Amino acid sequence: SLGHRRRLGSTAQALIARRRSHTLLIDRSTAVATPLAVLFDGSEAAEDALQLATRLAKPAAGSLVVLATGQETARRAAELLGERADPAHLHRLDGPLPEALARSLDRHRPGLLVLPVGGSGLAGTELAEYHPPGSGPPEVAR
Repeated sequence: SLGHRRRLGSTAQALIARRRSHTLLIDRSTAVATPLAVLFDGSEAAEDALQLATRLAKPAAGSLVVLATGQETARRAAELLGERADPAHLHRLDGPLPEALARSLDRHRPGLLVLPVGGSGLAGTELAEYHPPGSGPPEVAR
């Protein structure tokens, strides 16, 4: 968690220094809780986020929830998911994005939310204002 910081080893530091994209490091004792949710707005960044979420989610049914920002983006997400597409876990967000996303997060209670960088129109402050009842505010990393 971002609240409990550990010192990175030399291998992790070397990998991060050479990467030109975002890097997620997970301690081997940490499990990614499911379901895992991904916001999909049809952008190239969202396609990357969907690909990452698919790799992180367990192959079990219901482990991945795709939150699409419209009818066309929902169709595109289903195309990209191919065999993995589960209509019960592909949801279209209706209404203003921050509020629609908050309602969907309350409903699905994902263990991890994957967001596209720069494509969704969500500002960090809007995300920082949302947290489910009974939990503290989320850590927003840039």
